[in-house]
Order: sequence, then structure tokens, then C-alpha cells
Amino acid sequence: MNNSTSCRVTWRLGTLGNGGELINTMPAQIRALFHTGIDEGMDEIDDQVVRAHCVGWLKVLKENGLLVADVWDGPTKIMTLLPTVADFDVPPLPSEEGSAETGHALVLSRFAYARPANDGVLFCHPDAPCDVLVVDRDFLWQLLSPHMPQEDEAPGAHGRPAMGILLRLGIVLPAGAAEDTASATWEFHDRIHQAAWRPANEFSRNGRTHRFGRGAQPNFHRTGHAPVEHVELPAPDQAKSRDFSDVLASRRSIREHSEKFVSLPTLSHLLHSACRTQTHESRSEREMVFRPYPSGGAVHELNFTLFARRCEGLKQGVYHYDCATHSVARLPGGEVMVGPAFKTAAETSNEAIVNAAGLIIVSSEMPKLAWYYEGIAEKVTLINAGCALQTLHLAATNLDLAGWIIGHSFAREFEAATGRFSIEAIPIAAFAFGHPAD
Repeated sequence: MNNSTSCRVTWRLGTLGNGGELINTMPAQIRALFHTGIDEGMDEIDDQVVRAHCVGWLKVLKENGLLVADVWDGPTKIMTLLPTVADFDVPPLPSEEGSAETGHALVLSRFAYARPANDGVLFCHPDAPCDVLVVDRDFLWQLLSPHMPQEDEAPGAHGRPAMGILLRLGIVLPAGAAEDTASATWEFHDRIHQAAWRPANEFSRNGRTHRFGRGAQPNFHRTGHAPVEHVELPAPDQAKSRDFSDVLASRRSIREHSEKFVSLPTLSHLLHSACRTQTHESRSEREMVFRPYPSGGAVHELNFTLFARRCEGLKQGVYHYDCATHSVARLPGGEVMVGPAFKTAAETSNEAIVNAAGLIIVSSEMPKLAWYYEGIAEKVTLINAGCALQTLHLAATNLDLAGWIIGHSFAREFEAATGRFSIEAIPIAAFAFGHPAD
């Protein structure tokens, strides 16, 4: 137990989650004591052998993230600390006489965020060693107030010691505190994503966890506009192949294009070299797909949408590339979105690409990947997209095309042209291509 004059901390078993089997291996006597409250249970133990067993089990429970710490002010529970690292310990509680931070106006860290939970509001921070479930309404009001009280001016019978804990966790900060240079470069969502991928929570489940079972993946309902025309692509000219070392050495991002149209055989060769489905392989659990670029779990959730402007044999418009049949399908009304897409490309990259022949937008059907990968599906799909974009770039170089990767997602243009939305298909980036300028 960790106490100050007006604040105390008690430990207890939290939500068992995946720890139920571990709890069931505990001796019944020790398990009963822990369920009544760890601090109270330990106080009742006179037998030194049993007490030693309890201390050992406390260490095991803590290392597996099964203990949580309640912060109290008298009989009122203010918040619960939910550890995210195995070596977590409650920060020292501020004394009744105050602390070095007393007198500072406090603000929430710009990287802190909150979301509703069953019993209160959960506050998280990517660098904090625990999440904080605030259950007391008065204290919650203080945290969410636009003018947070100073640490020594918190209203009500409680507030200051608990606020001091949040200060030491980095969830709240002194107003006007200087931010180090590295931290200042991070934007909120980038920082939160990075923490999720680390993962910052040592007890979170990440990877191929089979959370939906080991059976075959369901057929996710595919929405979107029905195509109005299918175009078979000609077989690629395999004679157009340079030495691979030369292709690697000569690859460059080239943003200047001529007004020359890209022929249909050249476009076919580009897509065939980089994006086609080469083969399938049936495994006991599911179908494995193989393409020229690597993909986590051989799921291949990526799609390729062509915004064609100067491509011989294709009307100006938006086309879905079918990786399995090596064909393209024109989507209705797509011609009106080609101009806006190229305008967005120019605005977001500060480059004029008026002469580029086309844009290939790489998008992800992430539910297909998230079915297998828990906690890291977005990270894996971005890695896959990077591999696909590099493969496109090398294939374009081999064909003496000028190409470059554009990091903008083209979400509005993609959704309007395809009728597909982010819950099932996420546009990630684009590849612009055309003949190089003279």
C-alpha cells in the first residue's frame, strides 16, 4: 500500500482477460485472499510461509498485467491505474505539504487522449506506463475543464494528490512547459499510431493471434460501383527487360513527363510486372496468394485503381485492375474524377504533373488482413503498400517510364470514383507515371 495523508493506493486483481488459466493455478487459499483485496488479504496473513507464497504470486500477477491499482481519497475511489508494462509501480504520492510542482497551472498533454469506458473515462498517453480509468465525476470535471485548476488549488476534498500522480505519469503537464525538439516534430495521430505499433502496452495482443478462429476467412461483402466496361490487357512483351542491377541503380523519382500517350502494351507490362496474381496455394486453413511483391501472411489485401488520362486504348476514366485476370474494368462516372485527382496530386506535392499519363492508387481491404493480424494490421498493410509501390517504381524504370510515389491518399477522389469507403477499402498512396519529358 502507498499512502499519503489524504490519498492511498490499493492493489487488486483486475479484469482477468487471458490470465484466467494462470489464476486457476493459484492455491485456493491464496486466490481467496487476493479476491478479497490484496492489501487487506496480506494484512490477515500470519503464516510466514503462506505470506512468502503470496509475495511470489504477487510478482507473477504483476508481471502478467493482472493487477490494477485503485487511488482513493478517504472512502472515495478517484481512479484506477491499469499497468501497460510489467515493471510498473505507482509514482510517489505528493505529500500534504505540497511538492515541487505546487503552484503550476496544469494542462493535459497534447498526446493524451480519453475514451469512454464501462465505469468512467479512460485516459491514455503513449509514454505513460499505465492507462488511467477516472471514475470520480468531480475529478473528471477537473481534467476536462478548459481551465484546469492548479495542483494546489483543486476544488473539493480531493484532487491534488491524484493530479500529482497524473503529472508524474506525463498525462498532465505544467502549462507552458517547454517541449523537447524531437517531441515537437510529432503530430498527435502519428505518435498514437507509433505507440500502438511498438506496442507500448506489453500486455496487448499483437500479431497472428487467430482471434476469430483458425477457419477460412469469410467473404467480406464488397460494395462499390459496378463496372461498365471490361478491357483485356495484351500479354506483356518480355523482351523489354533490362538487367536488374541496372534497374536498381537507375531508379529515380521523375516528376516531369511528356505529352506522349503510354501504349496499352506498356501499361499492361507495368501492371503485369508489379501487381498481378502469380499463383494461389491452398493451405489447411486458407488460400495463399502470391504476387511479385511480398505481403504479410500472403493475404494480399491491396488493390490497384488506375486514374487513366493519357493511356492508348483506354477512355479517360477510372479503372479497377483485376490482379487475378490481368484486366481492367472501367467504373461509371470516373472520368469526372480524373482531373480532380491530378489537381490534388499537384497541390499536395507542390509539383505540376499536368502531363502524367496516369495515377495508380494503392488501396487496402484491411478487414482481410485484420482477420488474421491483431493490433498490427494497419502497420502491416502500410509495409505491404511500400513494397508494392517500390515494385511499381522498379517496373516503370525497366520500361523507361518516368514515375514517382505520392504519399497523399486521394481519399475523396477514390471514394467518389469507386463507391468504396474507408471501413472496407483504405486508399494509401499513389504512383504517377508517364513518358519522361524530352
